Amino acid sequence: MAVVLQELWLAILLEKFRFTSTWAAGLKSESSFVGNNVIHLNEIGADPTVLIDNTVYPILTTTREDQDITVALKKYETTNTRITDDELYGLPYDKPGSVMAQHRITLEQGMLAHGLYTIAPLSNTARTPIIVTSGEDDGTGRRRMTPGDIIRLKRMYDDAKIPKEGRKLVLAPEHSEDLLLASQVFREQYHIIATGQLLPLYGFELHEDVNAPVYNVGTKVRKAYGAASAPATDANASVAFYNARCFQALGTNKMYHRESALDPETRSSVCGFRQWGIMMPYSRDSQAAIISGRV
Repeated sequence: MAVVLQELWLAILLEKFRFTSTWAAGLKSESSFVGNNVIHLNEIGADPTVLIDNTVYPILTTTREDQDITVALKKYETTNTRITDDELYGLPYDKPGSVMAQHRITLEQGMLAHGLYTIAPLSNTARTPIIVTSGEDDGTGRRRMTPGDIIRLKRMYDDAKIPKEGRKLVLAPEHSEDLLLASQVFREQYHIIATGQLLPLYGFELHEDVNAPVYNVGTKVRKAYGAASAPATDANASVAFYNARCFQALGTNKMYHRESALDPETRSSVCGFRQWGIMMPYSRDSQAAIISGRV
């Protein structure tokens, strides 16, 4: 029965990993191409050229050179939770079910935070621009984000010929606050945005996430995941990307569980979870970031 119960819990855990109410909703799933927690992707070669009213024959023929890319999935794990038999007898609610839900939510939040970091550009390049906010001092030496900053980013996407459908912008908390103070349009939409019914702003589908990637403002280089932020030199980033050029994939999952019957000293059961997965861009060519400038 213990094995059956673990399989049931894992099935429920995997079923809930849909990220439907977050910025990751709509990312293409490549889970079917995962084997041994490794995924093989094909980087598609150059597009063909469109000829208009062509009169030159024979028409040029080229070969598309695709590249096979092998990516190892990331391993996400939760620390263990202990539940004593005394708790199970004395509590008026389903604590094991509550613990399982807590582990699932924690795993999901961890995967989303790391996924946004992975999608965010590594540094400022022609294909992955990083722009600096241009607003007034917020009182701490940080320049606020303005609607004009998003309009600048829109122009960059337009110039890069990135399709308009599927552009997303995930706002850092302070940038969301800046827009609430500066933009009547954003204020009017905020209630709708907060409830998940997103409306576009300047061509971007807007989202918020408290787990903003951190950049060095001077170098415009993304800091290591989880690294401490230095207020004098670093800033959180809002991240933009084209949805069709990013993906998510889930690999194997496992529940680690020990029954209380196997622990005569404390009479308690212990459980924890492991999930293999990844969120990342297919290639570095349509991601961008807006970081807070310094006065």
